[in-house]
Amino acid sequence: MGALRRRESEAYQGLARLRLAELDDPSTVDHIGSAESQAQQLLDSRDDALAKLSESLDQEQTALAAFDTDRAAAADRVASASEALADKLDEVGQALTTDPPFVALRERSQALIDQAARAEEKTARAEKDRREKGKPYEADALFVYLWDRGYGTSAYRAWPLARLVDRMMARHIRFEKARRNYHLLTEIPLRLRRHTDRLEEETAALMTELAEFERKAEVAAGADELEQALEAATAAATALDRQIEAAEQRYTQLLAERERFANGQDRFFIDAMQVLVTSFKADPIPALRREAAATPTDSDDRLVRDLALVREEIADLEQHLVDQQEIHGRRMSRLNELSAVRSQYKRKRFDAADSVIDDRGKAELMLTEFMSGLISGDRLWRVIRHSQRFRPRFRSSSGGNIGGTRLPRMPRSVRIPRGMGGGGGLKFPRMPSGGGFRTKGGF
Repeated sequence: MGALRRRESEAYQGLARLRLAELDDPSTVDHIGSAESQAQQLLDSRDDALAKLSESLDQEQTALAAFDTDRAAAADRVASASEALADKLDEVGQALTTDPPFVALRERSQALIDQAARAEEKTARAEKDRREKGKPYEADALFVYLWDRGYGTSAYRAWPLARLVDRMMARHIRFEKARRNYHLLTEIPLRLRRHTDRLEEETAALMTELAEFERKAEVAAGADELEQALEAATAAATALDRQIEAAEQRYTQLLAERERFANGQDRFFIDAMQVLVTSFKADPIPALRREAAATPTDSDDRLVRDLALVREEIADLEQHLVDQQEIHGRRMSRLNELSAVRSQYKRKRFDAADSVIDDRGKAELMLTEFMSGLISGDRLWRVIRHSQRFRPRFRSSSGGNIGGTRLPRMPRSVRIPRGMGGGGGLKFPRMPSGGGFRTKGGF
């Protein structure tokens, strides 16, 4: 388009030269020549800026390729450290199974956990009965009034007239029998909950002791050094991720800048076109064109025809450019969506060594459909996210709470009964699936 604009300028200059004698105004040619020269300088500057931009893009792309290699190596180091720790913990766990003091402590802990689980189950049933069977009592306004006043117990206090009225109401609704039943209905869950809470405290204390026993054995075997190595490898990988994210942001910004150049939206191109267009609209150029068309000379006619052809080519090129910009815009939009999915994938560490895509075929199909423009980036990410899981690599030493007591971690050598850690009083730390517990269900 820039070349066509210059041809247009040359045609105008030719017309101006042919009509100079009649116009007696040489400043017309000088004006067009100056505009063309200024536009050419701007376009030359644009070429230089675009070359520097391309060089910067190449450099960033090379850096990102190197980062990918570094990140793969960092992920391998994290995986190796994780495997080493897992092997060490397995080794310690196997050794503890033959240690009499530990076995005795584990059996006591397991027995207490099972007892607490049964107590919790019984307490939950009693509390459910209390909620369901207590509704008729609590729906009776007279019963609630007398119950709240403590009628029939040593806590009851009232003036003689009030006592008389209360006694009449109590006989009318047979309050004494209802009070005994309701008292029993509410007292049993309370007693069971106190019993469960006591077992919970004992369980927390014993499990803390068991966890500390395990931890001492692991430290003695050198597990703490392996944990530090894993933490260091993970920290290094995280720091590298931050560098990669910054480099990707720079690369995205450069891509956006190059897109502005590709769309003719950079300041160099806009200024150059404005200079030429302004010169074309200056008087008496339009008059020159009309007068040249009316002259009998072939030179004028050729210039006019050239000018008309150039205008047609410019119009066609402008439409073509609009179409290409639309296609380019869609591709850039897909690229940005894919970059967003890739960033989330890495941010969630789905590219880690222990990350698995279960339904890989579906994920690959969705990726193909995304590249074809059939689905959005959000849809692609949802499919990947729902298909992804982490393989258990080593048994966590994460701490937790049991009955408000802080544990250094959950011991790995006890079995948590199915359903514990739910809506009752017993709260056990949530552990990753496959983390060394002998559970029947997902924990």
